[in-house]
Amino acid sequence: MKTLNVTGTANANLQNRINISIVFNYIRERGALYRAQIAKDLRLSAPAVSRAIEALIEEGYVVETEKAKTESGKRAARVLVNSDRGYVIGVDLMKAPIRIAVSNFNCTLLAEYDCFRMAEEVNIEQALIDEIRRIVRLTHNPKDLKAISIGIPAVVSPAGAVTSAILYDNLEGKNLKNALGEVFKVPVYAENVANLSALAEAKYGAGRNRDSFVFVEVSNGIGAGIIIDRNLYRGSHGSAGEVGFTVLGRESLDFRSRRKGFLEYSASIDAIRDQGVAAARDDRGSLILDLAGGRLEDVTPEAVCRAALAGDPAAAGVVRGIAESLALAILSIVVLLDPERIVLGGEISHLPGVETLFVQPIAEIVKRSVPFDVAQIALSTLHDNAVVIGASHMAVESLLVGMYPYKIEAEA
Repeated sequence: MKTLNVTGTANANLQNRINISIVFNYIRERGALYRAQIAKDLRLSAPAVSRAIEALIEEGYVVETEKAKTESGKRAARVLVNSDRGYVIGVDLMKAPIRIAVSNFNCTLLAEYDCFRMAEEVNIEQALIDEIRRIVRLTHNPKDLKAISIGIPAVVSPAGAVTSAILYDNLEGKNLKNALGEVFKVPVYAENVANLSALAEAKYGAGRNRDSFVFVEVSNGIGAGIIIDRNLYRGSHGSAGEVGFTVLGRESLDFRSRRKGFLEYSASIDAIRDQGVAAARDDRGSLILDLAGGRLEDVTPEAVCRAALAGDPAAAGVVRGIAESLALAILSIVVLLDPERIVLGGEISHLPGVETLFVQPIAEIVKRSVPFDVAQIALSTLHDNAVVIGASHMAVESLLVGMYPYKIEAEA
């Protein structure tokens, strides 16, 4: 949002556009409101508010409810955002299969679709274009598509180019923002998946009403989205939050892997499974193997966690090691950034007993490791939908801020 520095008197047209922007963003933040309440809260004149609202109704971005009796006994209509003004598409390329969601201007998910898998042989641009075309053609009016936002499991430049894609070679060097923009002729936004999850949690989830927090994604990779003073922090190269490459000790300094960082190798969802297989192989009586039907190839992270919850020593050792590795990385985040909250999400949030096995032990390790108050460790409340919600939010926010850039905070 823009801060106004006006040295003289704004002309009438400019002042009207500023008022329209201020009123619209206030309605977006507060929900359905009466005109009189908007004028009072923003200290604008009633005629100025009415002119702004009439313009917004004409532009199609707000609507009025039917008139109802107010506390004063008068009948009045409330004004709210027109959620049906159009729709946006959010894409999560981290999911397997990838997930595409359609959302309205209130970022309410209208429909979700599981699509192709990110196999190495997939032509990602064409596959994504084909899927979005199919979704738009079959279920929604193409003319109402207003923007597309893509969550990418990679480092993404401000221009939308993938500058580093450790997990997927077919993303390296791609610019999906440009490719989709040329086809669909709407604004396209591209961002790292952990960053989008952080935006979603900040607006709708476990990071809500927090000035600063860090979202830590633990899936087949590990990454973080950093919110500082309610703004997303990307770093100078767009790679802030690549905590999967955290070095946990001197013994890991020489670790080299083309696919994963040391923390991802040690504490990702894949690591839980791999270490569970090793534990089951070494301990033939392990409950891990029993829960996998006696087949090492069927050992899953879920089986490892269930065995740990049941008291199996081998499984408990695996889970404890994973939790300790994650705690070391989170401790580094805590002492560096001092956030209000750490939100743990990704595939780990679905594992059996995640609070008991991971959240609580990590919180205890962090708390006892430093002599001052530390961030609360919380679990994501958006789970599987964090990326597509964050993508939808970015699309809507970018669109509307571009059209209505001014806002002011109402006095308490």
